[in-house]
Amino acid sequence: LLYGDGFSMYDALPREIVRRANYTDTADMGDDYLCSLCYAVDSDGVIYITDAVYSREPMEVTEREVTDMLCRNRTRTAAIESNNGGRGFARVLQQLCPSVRIEWFHQSDNKEARILSNAPTVQHLLRFPVGWNQRWPELYQHLTTYRRTFRANRWHDAADVVTGIVEREATTRQTTKGSRFLLI
Repeated sequence: LLYGDGFSMYDALPREIVRRANYTDTADMGDDYLCSLCYAVDSDGVIYITDAVYSREPMEVTEREVTDMLCRNRTRTAAIESNNGGRGFARVLQQLCPSVRIEWFHQSDNKEARILSNAPTVQHLLRFPVGWNQRWPELYQHLTTYRRTFRANRWHDAADVVTGIVEREATTRQTTKGSRFLLI
């Protein structure tokens, strides 16, 4: 197993939250899952997953579910992979939730290499709420049973999203630290 039961959990969010964001990988067709995770980042760069939509429902359904989740979690920015219809999904979200800055981007890096190389950082930085196994059972199952042998996995959606979150936040953290260093 790549992650197993190695995810840390939290009971309550820390007081000092510096960012509330979201990362979404849409599923336009086929049997893929839409995976959309809201999260909060503390001043130490630890990432707390606060909410999730993990669904094989069509976009007409998930657009509303994700919009509701973004508003409920007071999300400030949302990154939407523009692959597989994500750009249209992002435009709908922006109309339904204008208080959130929606960004769409194309992910062209090798998924297998990204997931495998970032797995230790994912486990180090990410925290899930206590009881996430009951709250989001399919998400829990797909992450905790995800195999190191990439081709042995049927779905990569959840692993791809937690990897994307860590890539974005680790880059933001390095840039911020680098900026502070340059200013001193």
